[in-house]
Amino acid sequence: GGSGGGKPANREEMDLEEERKKAKAQLIERTFQNLQLVSAEKQILEDEKAAVLLECEQRGLRISELEGRLGQLQEAHEALQRQATRLAEERPRLIAMRDRAEQRMEIFKEQSEIDNNQRRQLEGSNAYLKESMERS
Repeated sequence: GGSGGGKPANREEMDLEEERKKAKAQLIERTFQNLQLVSAEKQILEDEKAAVLLECEQRGLRISELEGRLGQLQEAHEALQRQATRLAEERPRLIAMRDRAEQRMEIFKEQSEIDNNQRRQLEGSNAYLKESMERS
């Protein structure tokens, strides 16, 4: 019975070999598909990373810009504070100057009123003298 059993065994081996080849082909196919998926995912992540890095760079520039602006505002603020301090120190002197100027204006107005009254009196006296002279 030895030679009778040889052929089916041979046929079985051929079937097994065929199955192995199919399985290997499927494995290669699945591996290739997985590789494509992984490559695609890797590309997506690299693109995301590039986008995040770009955003970080832009934010970094924006931060630098804002820090520069903040520095300018800080300087302006300090300058205004110094000016306010100077003005606060000068205020009493400025108020005194204003008060003196107002007093001078008052004196000037009073003087003008006196001058106007004197002028009217003089004009009145002149008119009186003229009339007296014309009458005589």
